[in-house]
Amino acid sequence: MTTTKNHAVLLVHLSTALFALSAVFAKNMEVSVTNIVSMRALLAALALGLVLAFFKKNQWRRLNVKEWGHLITLGGLLALHWLCFFIGVIEAGIAVGTLGFACFPVFVALINKTLYGPIISKYEWLCISVIIVGLSILSLDSFLDSDSLLALAWAIASGASYAVILVYNQRVSVKGSAIQSSWIQFVSCGLFALPFGVSSLPAINADDVVALIVIGFLCTGVAYTVLTKALQSVPSSKAAVVITLEPVWAILFAALLGTVPTVSVLIGGGLIIAAVTARTLKVSDV
Repeated sequence: MTTTKNHAVLLVHLSTALFALSAVFAKNMEVSVTNIVSMRALLAALALGLVLAFFKKNQWRRLNVKEWGHLITLGGLLALHWLCFFIGVIEAGIAVGTLGFACFPVFVALINKTLYGPIISKYEWLCISVIIVGLSILSLDSFLDSDSLLALAWAIASGASYAVILVYNQRVSVKGSAIQSSWIQFVSCGLFALPFGVSSLPAINADDVVALIVIGFLCTGVAYTVLTKALQSVPSSKAAVVITLEPVWAILFAALLGTVPTVSVLIGGGLIIAAVTARTLKVSDV
C-alpha cells in the first residue's frame, strides 16, 4: 500500500473516531435530543458550507426538483436516525447505544429481501444470526428492566433507520457532489428537528453549547470532510470495514472516562462487531 493510501486509511480511522466521539459528548449533555439533532445537523452544514465556499466551489451543481426532493427526504430520515441514536446512547449507554446502531447490516439485508427480493445467502444468514445472539447477550443486563429494554430498542431502531437511509440512497440517483448532497441533507435534517426544541434553546448552558459545537462542527462536519477526502484514495468497501469499528472507538472513549463495559457488553459487542465486519468483508470482496 502506498504512503498516500496509508495516510488515507488513517484519515478513515480519524473520521470514524470523531463520529464515535459524538456519542460520548451527547451522553452527558443536559439538552433535549431534538436540540442535539438540530444543532448537530446545522453546525455540520455550516462546516460543509465553509468547505464549499472556500475550497470546493466547483462541487456545487444544478439539481432538478426530483433530486432536491430525494435529498430533503434523506434529511428527514437522517433526523429520525439521529433521534433514535441519541436516545439509545443517552438511555442505554454509549456501548449499547453504538452497538445497537452497528446492527444496521441486518436491516439492510432484510429490507432488500422484502422489497426487492434478492436471496440472502447462507453466509449472510450466519452473520445475521450471530448479530442476533450478540444483541441477546447485550440485553442480559436489562432483561428484567423494561426501561433498559426500551433504551436498547431505541438503539436498534437507530440501526434500522440508518438501513432505510442506505437502501434509499442506493435506489435514487442524484447528480450533486457528495459534499453538496450532504450539505442539503444536513440543512433539511436540522430544519426538521429544530421546531421541536427551539423553545428550549435559550436555556442551554455554556458547557453544552461547547459540546454541541464539537458534535456538529468537529464530529460531523469536519469528520465527514476528512472521510470524503480519504475516499479519494481508499475504496469505499475498505473504508466500510474501518467504519464498522465505530462502537469500538466509542467504548474505548467511554472507558477512558471511567465507564467500564460489562462482561455482557464485551461478549455481545464482540460478536456483533465480528459479524458485521465479516459480512462487510464478504459483501465487499475486500
